[in-house]
Amino acid sequence: MDNRFKDALRMLRSAQNPSPAFDVAWSYKPLNKGSAPVMEPVVPNPSDQTQKAEEISKKNEITEKTKILDSLYQFGDEKLAKKEEFEFPGGSLAKKDRGARTLVPDQDIAAASKNELLESMTVPAAKLKIEEKLNELNGCKVLFITDSISGEGDPQNLFECFFKSHVAELFERMVNAMKLSDAWMLTDLGDKTIQALVKEILFYQPEVIMTLGAGPTQFLLGTESRLKNIHGQFFQVQQGEYLAQLMPLFSPKLLSTAPNMKKTAWADMQKVMTELKLL
Repeated sequence: MDNRFKDALRMLRSAQNPSPAFDVAWSYKPLNKGSAPVMEPVVPNPSDQTQKAEEISKKNEITEKTKILDSLYQFGDEKLAKKEEFEFPGGSLAKKDRGARTLVPDQDIAAASKNELLESMTVPAAKLKIEEKLNELNGCKVLFITDSISGEGDPQNLFECFFKSHVAELFERMVNAMKLSDAWMLTDLGDKTIQALVKEILFYQPEVIMTLGAGPTQFLLGTESRLKNIHGQFFQVQQGEYLAQLMPLFSPKLLSTAPNMKKTAWADMQKVMTELKLL
């Protein structure tokens, strides 16, 4: 195992208050074979440092710590991708037992009606396309939630209601490749309250919710975790008797500007296909 991971694990083990921004799907447990040495930080002499130099030093320290943690989390996720626990000299990594997240705690929320959904659409052309999709919807296996509507003024299909034509074309091909037939729906976060979005989710009752980008992901999961650390992972969410899987996915807008990420996004979508027994 690389020394940088050993050192990072030692520092994490000695930390008193780990930041909630670095939430991961696994936990570290040291072996009971004596204590491992702890790295002591080098503290600069204040008398030899100006205030500006101290600020630069602190910023560099935070940046370096972030890089180490990101690298460590990636290492842990890779090792636990196909197993529940991974052991190495000095300790082990194990997947956390995640419970379902209640979307709106302590509130009894009823599903929205079809009329409520249509009335919430302020763009007439988008309203028309969504009504057409609702009329042909036969159950909902996947509900895609993007950050906001930024589509064409005269959309030719539902995808163009939410995305510019070049992005809409890309995402349409990806959704069609998932073999969902008509059992999918697309909506946006926009400026909706959590209650309004949950009412919409309860209307569709999707088996899987796929959040497109950091905005809707952090909104529904109540997390500050970076999307690159949690994309492609399943999270259970519930509201009352409704229980579903939620998977964060990179936004189609990002994929259109970073083609090298398409392969990763497609691999995540295939995990959903496997979950829905479509592969």
